[in-house]
Amino acid sequence: MGLDARDYMRREGPRWGGPRSWSITTRIIVANVVIWFIYALAFNGGRPTALFLFMEEYLALHPDDVFGRLRVWQPFTAMWLHNPTSISHIFFNMLFLYFFGRVVERMLDRRSYLTLYLGGGALALLAMVPLSAMTPIRSAVGASGAVYA
Repeated sequence: MGLDARDYMRREGPRWGGPRSWSITTRIIVANVVIWFIYALAFNGGRPTALFLFMEEYLALHPDDVFGRLRVWQPFTAMWLHNPTSISHIFFNMLFLYFFGRVVERMLDRRSYLTLYLGGGALALLAMVPLSAMTPIRSAVGASGAVYA
């Protein structure tokens, strides 16, 4: 009896199915890393480009602007940005998501998992709006709230 005759040794489907076969966790990690690279390259080593200034102004969370200027999308977009000067912020967020996100994704269906991730991130960043009245928070970025949700 060869190894191929055993159920647990058979490979189901193609060896590499491409992005369509990726889990939601993998897609989220890839999206975060790609956006971080764009953001970091736009930062240009301390000489911000127009793209960086646009991303910082409109996509990062500025607590006073969410309701003051009606930029209500910022709690959703800020979770995709990470500190462009340090890789540790995104590295540890994505490492935590890789290990724990896959487990949670298996427990929930894809839609529920994605709702948990996006909703948790948006709520965590939205909580920064009233907190900014008590602390000097000018802007916030990161997926920590989404990852920990």
